[in-house]
Amino acid sequence: MGSTKTKFDCEIESFEAAFADKKELKIALYGTGRMTATLLGHAGDFHIIGLLDRDTSMIGKEMYGVKIMGREEAEKEADIIVINTTETYWATIYQRICMWEIPIYFRNGKRATEEFLHIDKGQSYWKKNYAELEKKVMEYEVVSFDIFDTLLMRKVYLPVDIFFIVEKVFRKKLGEKFSFVEPRKKAASLLNNANIDEIYAQMKEAEGWNSELTESIKLCEIEVEKQLIVPRRDMIELCNSIKKIKEVFLVSDMYFPRTFLKQILMECGIEISEDKILVSCDYKKSKEEGTLWEYYANEFVSGKKALHIGDNERLDGEIPTQYGIDSYLIWSANKIFQESSIGNVAHDINTLCASIFYGMLSSKLFNSPFALHRTCGKLLFNNEQEAGYCLLGSIIYVFCDWLVKRATDNNDKQLAFFAREGYLLTELFEYYCKLKRIKNKPEVIYMETSRRAVLVTSIQNMKDIYEAAAFPYIGNIKEFLKDRFGLLCEDESLQKIDCVYTDENKQRLQNMLMKYEKEIMSEAKEERKNYCEYLNSIKLSSDFAVIDSQLYGTTQYYLSKLLGKKLKGYYFCVCLDKTNKYLERNNMEGCFPSREDLDGKDSSIYKNSAFIEAFFTAPNGMLEYIDGDGRKKYAPKKQNQINFDVRFDMVEGIRDFMSEIENIFSKYQIKISSEDIYFVDKVFGEMMNNGFEATDRMKKSFYYDNGILSSREMPIWE
Repeated sequence: MGSTKTKFDCEIESFEAAFADKKELKIALYGTGRMTATLLGHAGDFHIIGLLDRDTSMIGKEMYGVKIMGREEAEKEADIIVINTTETYWATIYQRICMWEIPIYFRNGKRATEEFLHIDKGQSYWKKNYAELEKKVMEYEVVSFDIFDTLLMRKVYLPVDIFFIVEKVFRKKLGEKFSFVEPRKKAASLLNNANIDEIYAQMKEAEGWNSELTESIKLCEIEVEKQLIVPRRDMIELCNSIKKIKEVFLVSDMYFPRTFLKQILMECGIEISEDKILVSCDYKKSKEEGTLWEYYANEFVSGKKALHIGDNERLDGEIPTQYGIDSYLIWSANKIFQESSIGNVAHDINTLCASIFYGMLSSKLFNSPFALHRTCGKLLFNNEQEAGYCLLGSIIYVFCDWLVKRATDNNDKQLAFFAREGYLLTELFEYYCKLKRIKNKPEVIYMETSRRAVLVTSIQNMKDIYEAAAFPYIGNIKEFLKDRFGLLCEDESLQKIDCVYTDENKQRLQNMLMKYEKEIMSEAKEERKNYCEYLNSIKLSSDFAVIDSQLYGTTQYYLSKLLGKKLKGYYFCVCLDKTNKYLERNNMEGCFPSREDLDGKDSSIYKNSAFIEAFFTAPNGMLEYIDGDGRKKYAPKKQNQINFDVRFDMVEGIRDFMSEIENIFSKYQIKISSEDIYFVDKVFGEMMNNGFEATDRMKKSFYYDNGILSSREMPIWE
């Protein structure tokens, strides 16, 4: 490897060769990192008109003297886009922009096509497993590991997001004009195999920072790294087991010196001497250039049979083999994610908040390189706590965050959570408020109610009876009269008549209802009296707001009708289209709206309402009515109630997620935007769209049931 060229020279030459026939084209470079900084200083023959970045807040600004464009401008002004990053991020970026109406190329000159996203789809990789790797390492005398993305991972999607967090911290202290990400990238691009102290010395000089500020920012970066680094547990276990019987080395291209890495590794469960850690910044040699591998092979392997384990196909696979070192490639968490059953959301990770949301899930779901071995890429939960953490943690955190903001903005002093959705949700909301240390939070009330209960109590005349009957019902007339109006009819012949409320038999049903008008009105009057006494007992304020799951606000409408006043309601998602007749008496807001229209039906929450309602139930059946002694009469328990305990385990996982994410968000003052709400909704949708394998316990514990529509139940998962 006797070349005297630096990797920067090679990068520039390879780019020039790859695009030699495109010098007349207007090029937009996707990527604002070190490789772009290097190229722009030596790209005089190319017509580079702009840069692209996933951070939309950067659009219109300049970096390295070149304008940052958005999609519309790039499609209009540029002839081609070149993804100018390391190959690791090609799939991620291409997924993000593959629908843009402009030719896209990778920096090696190859045209990006949709086929790139589907190469193999990991079918061969899913066959790999821990036992296979454990057996393979026994064939070698010396074993080495890559560090980042192999032994350790971060709770963010991209490493650069660490820099964005640091920039956010210091903008809070020094003002919005403070810039860190660009100077940090640029300083690293100007130095070869530099350590973190050398990078910060370069920034100090270039930016004119004083020593105190420079040290403060550096310590902040280190602190953020430490907080967001987690061990890949089974890789740590493998490393620890084999270093007892074989020579083990760690080989990494990194700006953190081995003294620092030794400390991090120790905190993550690996004790190893510094002389076994080979880092590019210490030796001024790199894996990418081959010089670190050459040194390792000559000084430590010395002809022994050696194996290297890492995640990068070129740096950990192709290059070490050139020096007689065999390799075993594992996938990083990001690669597993991209090839997994929810990989379609990769291009939606466009904000710092979304990156951390993803990082939280990734640390659970993709921690092991072999996590999806058994399911060939489909998500798999180890237990119900993990299911709660990954499936619902972000949904509930975002909803609670949104609810507090709306209640604060609207000066709501009392929130009434409707049963049965509110049974678990009140606890989770209270937990969120405790985590946030919210002062003067609204009073929380769990209101016993149901669509059946308020529907009957609001009946005042025959028109109301017909309206209550108009809700669809699956069953016979006898069941219908009992479930809908609380009537126990003796006429057994009613069991033979199906209750289908169509134009054809509408008159027949209305005639039947007229026959029972007196009994229905009597029952409604009694239930109304008892229910109003209950409402008085829970001491509702004059301007309370209600909380429910979705969509039209039926229960809110009939409650408002009963109380004779318009009510305010907050929901996971709502239909605000004019076709929703219940808006007549409702003020409604939804956390997870549709991007396209007002009907709310594009939300993944709505599309998976059967599961949401099955999860947010209570251990008792649906409230039918309250009797004269104030006792609550519930419908018989169904499968969701019989198997209720699984929800406590899932709630434990949700609470863990909320606690961990709040620790990060509060420390670094990260806020949730509307874009983040859409992201969380989409991830949930991808998971629910056959994106995960439900545990056996979940399969037998979640059913669709709606007592007002039918007495039957259907499992959410077969």
